[in-house]
Amino acid sequence: MNSESTFKPRGLVRTLILLVLHKGPTHGYQIMDEIERLTGHRPSAGEIYPFLKRLVEEGYLQVAEECKRRKVYKLTDKGVKLVEETVDRMASVVEAIVESKLDVCANCGVKIYKGGVEITIEGKKLRFCCKHCAANFLAKKGIKTKLRAKTLKNDH
Repeated sequence: MNSESTFKPRGLVRTLILLVLHKGPTHGYQIMDEIERLTGHRPSAGEIYPFLKRLVEEGYLQVAEECKRRKVYKLTDKGVKLVEETVDRMASVVEAIVESKLDVCANCGVKIYKGGVEITIEGKKLRFCCKHCAANFLAKKGIKTKLRAKTLKNDH
């Protein structure tokens, strides 16, 4: 990635701060509220304000206005670019995590995240996206048996 930005935020809270700011101008308490809503964990002022100060000092953020003794922060163009680069890096991480949790239907090859049907044939567990694929697989293999499949959650 060719980038002019040398600043690379680390940590989930810092990444979430940037994502909240990307939605529009906001103040520190709103950032804390939104992160708590998203994660169930309320970050401390010590996690938020030093990072906001650094973003302002480095030109990624500006204080748009002060409202009732609260600073309202707004991303600069440089800050928007930083958020976009951060999201691109995070997308690769999320993709790797999701990919590691996928199974493949033994019949049609579709990727399965949750749900489906699991059957055991000769001691080997096979996973299918749906009961129709399981039945089709058994028919193609010439296995004539009453389908005793374990239906997993989110079957279609």
